[in-house]
Amino acid sequence: MDADIDTSMMQEIQFDNDRPVSFSDSVFEQDCNPETCLLCTSGNNDERGRSIIEELEKIDARFIGKISDKAIFNLMANWYEEKIRQPQLKFDNNAQVMKLTPEICRIHFTFHAMNPKRILKEDILFINNAQEFLKTNGVLKQNMSSGAYSINNGYMKQWNILSKTKLDLLRYYKQEFSNELLENGTSNGPHQFSSF
Repeated sequence: MDADIDTSMMQEIQFDNDRPVSFSDSVFEQDCNPETCLLCTSGNNDERGRSIIEELEKIDARFIGKISDKAIFNLMANWYEEKIRQPQLKFDNNAQVMKLTPEICRIHFTFHAMNPKRILKEDILFINNAQEFLKTNGVLKQNMSSGAYSINNGYMKQWNILSKTKLDLLRYYKQEFSNELLENGTSNGPHQFSSF
């Protein structure tokens, strides 16, 4: 019966023979030319003379790492609509005021005004997802004839490399951005509650 089993599919991944798989081609297909980016080409100020870009950067800095990037870009677009576009349209119905969408914010803050905190967060999440892939797709293997389980050493080596890299990135993230958390008053330390 063992002679009938096709073992060609039960071998470890040979990284020299396998080709890499792209996780998201769509990110790189976007037109991210600074010459066509509304935020790069517009130096508008709001009604109080503050730069719109500076205000959007404040939103980005305040929420990065706390909520999803999608939510941040939606907040930016909503802030712009509420604080810039609508007041200008109320003042002059015929005004040509650009429309800022979450997609425009995403392209600008992903490709043109890169936030190191976002890049580091994305790297950490990518490594974590790679570890999850290894965990669900082969760290543990089972002998087809005896049913015994064993560890796939090739996968475990990759797991260990990813784990060390992730820990290094997490240490760097904490070291680099811990002062920022303390300045904003959002540290993860114990909370005190006032007595009633």
